[in-house]
Amino acid sequence: MAEPLGLIGVVGVAVQLIQLSTEFGLDWKEAPAEASSLIHELQNLKTVLCETHINLLSNPDFVDAFCGRHSALLSEFDPLYETDTMAMVSTCKSELESLLEDLRKRMGGSRLGWGRLKGAFQASKTREAVENLYRKCLALNQLLQIDMAAMTASIHREVKEGRKEQQQQHQSQYRSLNHIRGRVDDEAARLEQETVLDWLTPIDYFPQQNDFFRRRQPGTGQWLLDSEEFQNWVTTKNQTLFCPGIPGAGKTILTSIVIDHLHTRFYDQPDVGIAYVYCNFRRHDEQNAGDLLASLLKQLAQQRSSLPDALSDLYSKHGLMKSRPSIEELSECLGSVSSEYSKVFIIVDALDECDASYRCRTSLLDELFNLQSATSVDANLFTTSRPISDIVQRFEGAPSLEIRASREDIERYLRGHIGELSSFVTRRQDLQEEIISAISDATDGMFLLAQLFFEFLKDKTSPTKVRKALTQLRDQSAGPGEDQKLKVLSLAYDQAMERINGQLDDHRHLATLVLSWITCAMRPLMTFELQQALAVEPGDTDFDEDNMPEVEDIVSVCAGLVTVEDESGIIRLVHYTTQDYFERKRQRWFPNAESDVSKICATYLSFWPFGTGPCCTYDDFRERVRLYPFYKYMADNWAHHTRKASCVSDEVLEFLLSREHTTAAGQFMQAVYYPCNDWGEFDNEPRMMQGIHLAAYFGLDKAIQLLLDEHQVNPNGCTSCHRTPLMFAAEEGRLAAVQVLLAADGVDVDVGDTFGETALYLAASNGHDAVMRALVDSGKVDVNAMSWHGTPLHIAAERGHESAVRLLLKTDEIDVNAKNEYGVTPLAVAAEKGHQAVVECLLAADGVEPATKNNRGWTPLHYAAQQRHTAIVQMLLAAGPFEPDYGDYSPYSWAVRWGDEAMIQALVDAGHGVPDS
Repeated sequence: MAEPLGLIGVVGVAVQLIQLSTEFGLDWKEAPAEASSLIHELQNLKTVLCETHINLLSNPDFVDAFCGRHSALLSEFDPLYETDTMAMVSTCKSELESLLEDLRKRMGGSRLGWGRLKGAFQASKTREAVENLYRKCLALNQLLQIDMAAMTASIHREVKEGRKEQQQQHQSQYRSLNHIRGRVDDEAARLEQETVLDWLTPIDYFPQQNDFFRRRQPGTGQWLLDSEEFQNWVTTKNQTLFCPGIPGAGKTILTSIVIDHLHTRFYDQPDVGIAYVYCNFRRHDEQNAGDLLASLLKQLAQQRSSLPDALSDLYSKHGLMKSRPSIEELSECLGSVSSEYSKVFIIVDALDECDASYRCRTSLLDELFNLQSATSVDANLFTTSRPISDIVQRFEGAPSLEIRASREDIERYLRGHIGELSSFVTRRQDLQEEIISAISDATDGMFLLAQLFFEFLKDKTSPTKVRKALTQLRDQSAGPGEDQKLKVLSLAYDQAMERINGQLDDHRHLATLVLSWITCAMRPLMTFELQQALAVEPGDTDFDEDNMPEVEDIVSVCAGLVTVEDESGIIRLVHYTTQDYFERKRQRWFPNAESDVSKICATYLSFWPFGTGPCCTYDDFRERVRLYPFYKYMADNWAHHTRKASCVSDEVLEFLLSREHTTAAGQFMQAVYYPCNDWGEFDNEPRMMQGIHLAAYFGLDKAIQLLLDEHQVNPNGCTSCHRTPLMFAAEEGRLAAVQVLLAADGVDVDVGDTFGETALYLAASNGHDAVMRALVDSGKVDVNAMSWHGTPLHIAAERGHESAVRLLLKTDEIDVNAKNEYGVTPLAVAAEKGHQAVVECLLAADGVEPATKNNRGWTPLHYAAQQRHTAIVQMLLAAGPFEPDYGDYSPYSWAVRWGDEAMIQALVDAGHGVPDS
C-alpha cells in the first residue's frame, strides 16, 4: 500500500510558508516577483498533493480496487522501494523546511518588509525542488490514466470471464433443469403408462410364465423347438401353428418354453413384439374375449418406449367415463399397436379352457385371425388345446404339430426328482433305472401320469414294494388310445385319494379341507387365503393366526394333487383333469364340501370385530381389509357356497340375523367395486342392508323362508335407498326367492325405491321374464307404475328385452303410449336405441300412436333418424303418417347430416324434406 506521510509533510510545510505573511503582517500581493512566483507554485503543489492524498492514496475504495493488481501510481509511493517520486517528495520537503527556517531567521522577531526577505526566495534549489515535484505530480496523472486503462481492461477481462463462467453455470443449470425436467417427464409418462395399462387390465401373466418355465427340466421341449414346423412358424409371415395334445401331455410347460425361446431369440430386437395368455377354466370371470385381447394389447404396449397413441386415445374415450371398450375397439387398438412392430408373436395356451359360452372362444379366434389378415401387421399365432372337434375345425388348413410328452422329457423329469424318493432308492442306481424305465413305458406321452405315478412311489418303504407298485402301474396302463389313458388317469387319482385317506387323522382331515376349498372356490386362491380359511373353525369368534397350517404341510398331505405357483402365490390343483375328477367323484370323497365351506364363510363374516357394523370412513374400511385379507372372498362368495349347500347351517342363519354383520358384509360387497360415490365421498348406503336383503340378492330362498317363518323378519324392510328384499330378488332374477317373498303375509309388491323403481321395473330392466310373470300373475303390481325414468315397458324397450316387452303388452292394463317426465314413449326409446325387433313389436300393439311427440316436439321418427337407424325410420314411416318437420333438427335434416341416401329417399317419399336441397 502506498505511503502518504511524505506528501502530508510537504503539504504541511507548504501551508506554513503560505501562512507566513499573515503571521508577520505581510501581504503576498506586495511580495517581490521571486517570492510571489514560489508561493503561487506552492499553492498549486499543495492542491495537487492534497487531492492525490485524499482521493487516491488514502481512499480505501481506490486502494481496494487494485488489491491483487499492479498499480503504476501506487507503486511510486510504496515504502518498500526507493522511487523517484519518494525522493522528490523528500527533497522538496527538505528544501521547503530550509526555506521556512531561513525566513524565520531573517525576520528575527522584528516587523520587516519584503526587501529583507527577498534573498531567501532566490535560492534555486528550493524553486527547483518545488517545480520538480509539481511536474512529477503532473506525470503521476499519466500513471493514473495508465492505471485506469489497465483497470478497465482487467475489469473487461473479469466481466468476460464472469460472463463465461455465468454462462457455463447457466448452461450447467439448464442441463440440470433439462435433466430434472426429463426425469419428471419420464416419471409422469411412466405413471401415465401404468395408469392406462392397469385400467386396461390388472391381469399379469408374467408370474405364471416364470412359474411354468421354472418347473421344466433343462433340455425339455427341445424336440419342439428343433422341429421343422416350429422353425417355419418362426420365420414365415402371418403363420399359425396349432398344437393339439391329450390332457396331461405337458402343453402348458412346452408353451412356457416356446415363450422363453422367443424372448431369448429376439431380446435385442425391440421391433419384435411377444404377447401371450394362459387360459384357465377357473378364471372365466376374468378371461372373456375382451379380457384376453386386453391382456395381449397390454403386453405389446408395455414393450414400447412410450404409450402408443391408439391406446391413449382409447383411454381418453373410456377411462374418465369409467366405461369399458368393446371387443371391436380392443381389436382395432391391438391392430394399431401391432403395426408398430415389424413382427408380432401371439401365444395362446389351453384354448380348450377358454369359456365356450357367450362366444368367448369364437370371438377371440375371430379377432386374432382378423389381426393376421390385416395388411399392415405381421402376426404369428401359436395355440395349444385338447383335440376338441370345433377347435380343430377352426384351424383346418393351418400347420399343426401334436404335443406329446417325449420319452426323453419324461426321463429328464424323473431323473431330476428321483432324489425325492426314499433313501434306499437313491442308494441303488439299478432301482432308479428300473423306476425311470417303468414309468416312462406306462405314461405313453402323458406327462401328468408320470407325475402321479412318481408320487405313488413316495410312500413305498422297500425295493420289493416299489417293484410291486411298478407292476401295478404297467398292468393298469396296458392298452392304447386316449380313452384308456384317461381311465388310467382316473385310477391314478383314486390311488392318490386312497393314500390321503390312509394318513393320520389330522393329516387326512387337513387334506380333505384343502381339496374341498380348492375345488369349491369360486376363483383361484392365494396361499395366504387358503391358510386363513383352514385356520377358521365353526364357533370361532375371531381369527386365530396360530391355527394356520404351513404351506409345506398343506402341499405334502395332498399326495401331489395340489401345487403352488411360486411367482403368483396361487395354490391350485395339479391339473384341470384333477378338477374334472373331483367334480365327478365329490360325493365319494367329500360330499359335504360346499356345506363345510359355507359354514366357515359365515363364521368368518361373524367375527366380533365386524360386529361394529360398516366402516364410517374409507380409511377404516381399508384397515379392515388389511387386517382380514380373506374378508373380500368371504363377503363376495359366502352365498354362492350356501346356495350349493344341502341346507342352511346354523352359522349362516346366525350371520343373517345379525344386522351389524350383514351391513358390514353388504358394505364390502359394494365398496370393493365402488369405493366412492360421484362426489368422492365414501358410500355408506349398505348401513341399512339386513340379512334378508342379502339372502334375496343371492337367491337363498331356504334362508328367506327360515327368516320369515321362524324369526318373523319383516318382508318389507328397506335399505337406505328404500330397496326391499323383493326388489333385490327381482333385479337379480332369483325366481325361487321372489316366489317365497310373494307368498309372505303383508308383502308390498308395488312399492318403489328412491327412484320410484318397483320390483317389476327392476326385473324388466334385466329381462328376467320368469320373475316378471310371477309378479304380474300375483295381481298386486301396477304395470304402468312410473319411476323417474319411466314405466317397466320403457326400461324393457330401452334395454332391448323383446320377450319382456311382449309379456308386458299382453297385460290388459298396459299403456303402450305412456310418457315419462320428458314426454318420451317406449316406442321412442326403442327407436333411439335401435332395437328393431322391439320397435316392430310395439308398432303391432293395440292402440299404439307412433307419431306421439315428447316435450320438445320430437317423435320416435326424430330419434331413429338422429341415431341413423335407417331400417327403423322406414318401419315408422310405413306405420303411419308423421307431421312433416322442416326445422334444423328434423328427421330429414339428420338424414342429410349423415349423408344416408336410403333414409333421405324414404323421408322424401313420405313427404318429409325437399328433394332438391
